Amino acid sequence: MARKFDISQSYVRKIIKENGVTYRKRKRVPDSKPEQEMRAKSRCLKSRRDFFPPSSTTQIVMDDESYFGLKDDNINVNKGYYISESLSAKSLNPRISYIRKFKYPPKLLIWLAISKEGISEPCFCPRNLSITGEIYQNQCIKKHLIPFLEKFHDEGKYYFWPDLASSHYAKDTLKLFEDLNIPCIPKSANPPNTPQLRPIEDFWGYLKSKVYEGGWEAKSFRMLKQRIRKSIRQAEFSIVQRLFSSVKTNIRKSADNGPLAAIH
Repeated sequence: MARKFDISQSYVRKIIKENGVTYRKRKRVPDSKPEQEMRAKSRCLKSRRDFFPPSSTTQIVMDDESYFGLKDDNINVNKGYYISESLSAKSLNPRISYIRKFKYPPKLLIWLAISKEGISEPCFCPRNLSITGEIYQNQCIKKHLIPFLEKFHDEGKYYFWPDLASSHYAKDTLKLFEDLNIPCIPKSANPPNTPQLRPIEDFWGYLKSKVYEGGWEAKSFRMLKQRIRKSIRQAEFSIVQRLFSSVKTNIRKSADNGPLAAIH
């Protein structure tokens, strides 16, 4: 703008300030079509009406999966290096001056359940496999979700809110929820493509920042698993509580004004 009007940048800031204009950074939102947003709003309305009315004290338990690599090239500490002015980049070991990018980098898929009361033990998916209905039922639910519920929600005052993965709403999975007396949010009340309503999505970012803190890299998947377990144990309880503090409020906002109303 300063160049366009041939004035200094400081004068531009002065004009903006005098006119009460504030710069706002654009917020990232999920890429969704209008019909998806309408469906999400409709399901939020059903969720608010049938499960989380304003007077509700029922807690929410969520689960999700995420991939972890042996290292995270997306964090700034892994993107560059320092070099003396007297040296040439060509003289360095290529391992320092270049980041090798694998077409299919080795990754570990893990599952977690979380609520404002705590975090479950992680379930590590077998290498090169996605979480199928069988793995979800036998490993995630029976071996990890049930102990988590017994530890933190034995009074039964909760709703389990899975994501919309096909294995989570498979016929056999729903039957298992029923047999185990796990009250599950039905698909008809589960809004699609709304990570802003699911604090577990933000928790993944927090967890990865702890796992890869300081540019940490794993030499093996065994080392990565140990690091993930340690980072979960050391996760700040206040972070988890803060993430869950506005879930119901955001559901109600989305029911009234659409899912974008819950974007902070």
